[in-house]
Amino acid sequence: MEFFNQDVTIVGNVLGDQTLPSISGQHLLSCWDQLVGDEPLVLHVRRDAEMLFGLWLRDVLRKPVKLVFTSANMTRRSWIGRGLMARMDAVIATTQAAGAVLPVKPSAIIPHGVDLGQFVPNRDHGRQKPRRTLACVGRVREGKGTHRFVSAFIEVARQHDDVDAIAFGMIKPEDAVFHRGLVHQLEQAGLSDRFIWAGEVHHADLVERLSVCDVLVALPEYEPFGVTPLEAMAMGIPSICSYTGCFVDLIKPGQNGYLVPHDDEFAAAAAISKVLNWPLGTAEFVNRLRDDISDRFSQRAEAEAILGIYRQVLGSYDDPSTRPSSTWRPAGRIRA
Repeated sequence: MEFFNQDVTIVGNVLGDQTLPSISGQHLLSCWDQLVGDEPLVLHVRRDAEMLFGLWLRDVLRKPVKLVFTSANMTRRSWIGRGLMARMDAVIATTQAAGAVLPVKPSAIIPHGVDLGQFVPNRDHGRQKPRRTLACVGRVREGKGTHRFVSAFIEVARQHDDVDAIAFGMIKPEDAVFHRGLVHQLEQAGLSDRFIWAGEVHHADLVERLSVCDVLVALPEYEPFGVTPLEAMAMGIPSICSYTGCFVDLIKPGQNGYLVPHDDEFAAAAAISKVLNWPLGTAEFVNRLRDDISDRFSQRAEAEAILGIYRQVLGSYDDPSTRPSSTWRPAGRIRA
């Protein structure tokens, strides 16, 4: 398959929906001459095992391979991982924090992007609604901060009679006791009828589910990146986030949301109350959030930047005329 006039194939296991052709590492090796030949190949890897595979191809089998590694981890890796990264041809970090803990200077900071063709604003959202909805997305467990979301909602609900909440996320058997505690907490507050446990939502259905929400709340203790607030903002929905993942790079406090400590539900509740006073759902507000995401976090911008790294390692990035335009802007704006 071609992407920006480049052939892209997945080597190994496919995660999520399969939208690109895939082959096994064994098949790649056995059919190298037919599939690759003498042309240089960029192998973009994310895990230690993949780095090892790439180094074996390049340094042992002497294949014409260039290795690009992307790191989203914000903690210092093991000495093995650091040693492998030091032998890559290029290393990409997804956030400034991820770049700061790398053992080498990153070739670029390239955040993950949003599919702006999929995540579009709800054109009816700006109409007068009798109630407003807070949402969180992610597995129901302590590390994701679901309990902080519940506690923040209870605080907000005491001040705003027109606010409900919904949690999208799987409840695994090992988290059943944790979930029951949250259910009891809502019962004690008399808010069970204003909080919905929606269960796991397939990514393809997330747009429809989020389209009825007004504010996204993401309070994980740790997140390597965290794309859901980006997707929400592409739909014109502001976010309250903890200081982790891409959130620090994403949030412009007072403009598209707020940053709060992951363990401070009172700070989260105060931030939510501020955002509820914003002109949520209006065309001007939605377009401003969406334009910001399209400028900084679109999938196309991510692909263009990564393609630039590929060209650098292949030694063919010296001709500016071959660079894709970065002035592209997606459809999906709404009108008043």
